[in-house]
Amino acid sequence: MTEGELQLPRLLDLPTDHEQRVDLLYGVYLRDLVKTCPTVGGVSVVINRKTIYAGKQEMFWHLIQHGQRRGDDGDYDHQRAIRLPWIRTIIDDQGKSSEVRAFRHESKPNVIRYYLWHFVEHYRIVLEKVGATEETTEFVLITAHYLDFKHARDGMERKYQQRC
Repeated sequence: MTEGELQLPRLLDLPTDHEQRVDLLYGVYLRDLVKTCPTVGGVSVVINRKTIYAGKQEMFWHLIQHGQRRGDDGDYDHQRAIRLPWIRTIIDDQGKSSEVRAFRHESKPNVIRYYLWHFVEHYRIVLEKVGATEETTEFVLITAHYLDFKHARDGMERKYQQRC
């Protein structure tokens, strides 16, 4: 059952200066995902905080860059970056709104990933459960980003149709 439209935060208006932009985005990241841990169905969504590049957590760089390089050497992705505040809002919604599809999909044998897909705005969040039992499980944030190409959107639709 859905509750209607989800009010997403406005797209960020980011400074052109690289250092100012990174500092602003890192503040949003810390506020929304680190200092207060989001939950899905009472289960914590945790961030891998172990790896640091250029003084910032690896997941932060992943959420604002594309490709394999991280830190100041990474490929900045403006479309990802301006939508950073959407992550917490969509996680908190948990698929209650009519625009967010929450579903499970087996990405590899015995690996179930949980998707929160804002199909209207073409934004997806991927979580994976870790832990020995259902009772001791946590979700780990795998990725969150804008699906800027039609083939990526079509792929999400296929995953949704094949959900478990």
